[in-house]
Amino acid sequence: GWDGQSLGNLLEVGVDAVLAVTNACYRPASCEVRRGILWLSGGTVVADTVSIWENSTLGGSGTIIGETQCAGKFEPGTPIGALAQEGGLALAVTAVAEFEIGGYTPDTEFDQAVVYGPCALCGTLKIALVNSFVPHAGDRFVILTGSRVSGMFSDVVILNCPPELAADVVVDDATVTVVFVGR
Repeated sequence: GWDGQSLGNLLEVGVDAVLAVTNACYRPASCEVRRGILWLSGGTVVADTVSIWENSTLGGSGTIIGETQCAGKFEPGTPIGALAQEGGLALAVTAVAEFEIGGYTPDTEFDQAVVYGPCALCGTLKIALVNSFVPHAGDRFVILTGSRVSGMFSDVVILNCPPELAADVVVDDATVTVVFVGR
């Protein structure tokens, strides 16, 4: 339910609240999620700044337009889909970026974040293999694209990975790619 408040051009999402944006455009000047969820389901949020605090979540499929700082969970798709971010994304040391891989097609079988602007990585990357999907050694999944990707995740967690495989995370100036390798 909604436990937030709109203070002029500032939207605050309160304790344990969910702001769901479904096939609509929501336009606060700034948006702060202090301990709640900002969830997109085909919708768009346009704000100068979007701040996701620790113990909060930004997720779903849709578009965020505005500079975004995330210290909480960043969950593109969920269950599976794409989250577009225009204006830059900074993941803090406390952030957990969660992506699901359930096949080979981006946006329909595995999560993807598309950042139109700079993207600074930090925090934890969590990858979950879902839908009984088993990748093969050599399979590559571009889970994030950006106009300028920098930094690195301090921790990487792979859930449901078969024992004969391991996963490497490759970061270059425009992508984050998960590559499965044999052990």
